[in-house]
Amino acid sequence: MAQVSNQTELQQALALSDPLIEITADFTIGTQINIAYTVTIQSPSPAGRRALTRLAGYTGVMFFVGAGGSLTVSDLILDGNKGATPNAQPVIQTAASLILDNTTVQNNASAGNGGGIATTSASAVCSLVNNAIVQNCESQDVGGGIFLFDASTLAMTQSSVINNAASVGGGVFINTGAAASAAQCFISGNTASGDGGGIFINGNAMLSGEGTTISGNTALSGVGGGVFANSQATVTMAGLTLADNSSVDGAGLFANGGSQITLTNGAIAGNTALGNGGGMFINGGASATLTNTPVAGNHAVDGAGIYANYGATLLCENGSFTGNIASNNGGGLLVGGSNITLTDIVFRENQAENGAGLFLNSNSQLNTSNVQLQSNTADINGGGLYINQADLSLDGISFTVNSAAFGCGIFVNINSALTYTNGTVGENTATDSGGGIYVNAGSSASLSGIPVFRNSAVADGGGIFFNVEA
Repeated sequence: MAQVSNQTELQQALALSDPLIEITADFTIGTQINIAYTVTIQSPSPAGRRALTRLAGYTGVMFFVGAGGSLTVSDLILDGNKGATPNAQPVIQTAASLILDNTTVQNNASAGNGGGIATTSASAVCSLVNNAIVQNCESQDVGGGIFLFDASTLAMTQSSVINNAASVGGGVFINTGAAASAAQCFISGNTASGDGGGIFINGNAMLSGEGTTISGNTALSGVGGGVFANSQATVTMAGLTLADNSSVDGAGLFANGGSQITLTNGAIAGNTALGNGGGMFINGGASATLTNTPVAGNHAVDGAGIYANYGATLLCENGSFTGNIASNNGGGLLVGGSNITLTDIVFRENQAENGAGLFLNSNSQLNTSNVQLQSNTADINGGGLYINQADLSLDGISFTVNSAAFGCGIFVNINSALTYTNGTVGENTATDSGGGIYVNAGSSASLSGIPVFRNSAVADGGGIFFNVEA
């Protein structure tokens, strides 16, 4: 083992191919350190982490792991000194193997891809373990904290990417064909001026993992405050929490162009979209499967919980939509020309002007089994469900204790047709007409075996109201 206290001694130890190098003092790095063999560089102990800081005015990479190299950094702080040296390169670039163990990469400002760390080849493998942290870094391009080159690999376990910034992918940018995993990690407080505040996943790239929290990230003028999954990207996460993220659309997660999202035993909560899809926005051609993943307390103009856009596919099982608030349509879920399957789902205490629980637009398919819409509140129409210019068959769904001005349980708008079996409409309250169901002009409703009971309306149709020519 070599013990070093300055950059010259460090380079001498590397020139001798010493496999273990101990950093005994804080010092600055003023030229690129190249790694061409397998080496571990560490502090004397986890409790006394040493700091290696970019020399003021030096703009190059601090460490570069070349082909054939393998670098493990343990119990160190690598500081980019962005206050004294803006427009630099990443702290670390790797074309091979890099492991950060209880190491912090921080305070760097990069003029290119990757504010803190960047992989530079398809064979690069970067691992963050044991409370490794990438923080307070920024990129003028993509990947404020970490940039993954095409087909390279990132594995994070019990680590954090926090308070980084970039134009796209404020925390992490996962480029085409790359694969990233995150287990018991935090991706928090990152900012993108465009898309993907926390993570941007590009074409055919993958994100997997378990027990990770993506929270408090922001896409300032773009979509996907927490996660943006683009062009055939795949996200498969268990125990994922998407919370308190913000963006224009899809504040928690935005799935685009054929992307596939699978979330199990997670939560989507407290996200805020300035436009549509507070919790999640599923764009045309993309699909999402949510199992035991409640959607709660999200905010948007339309589709506060989830916005499923034309051509999207959504499957929700054993979950709930609770306390989501849309200023316009679809408090819990807005469906626009999409294919939706809901099994064992509760919509409760959602709010909107129209369709507080669920707003269904034209050319949509809705398949339900054991779905309950309870205590949702619409300012105008459809406390439970708003059907807009659509032909819909409902089976196994109940509407109770919802409220609205018109159609507290169900509002059937013009040019729509409702067929409804095996459900319940009860104890809904209209401040105007159609306590249970309101059927607008030019529409039809066929009910079979549906108890309609104890609904009320201030004006007309406590149970069911058919408008003129309906």
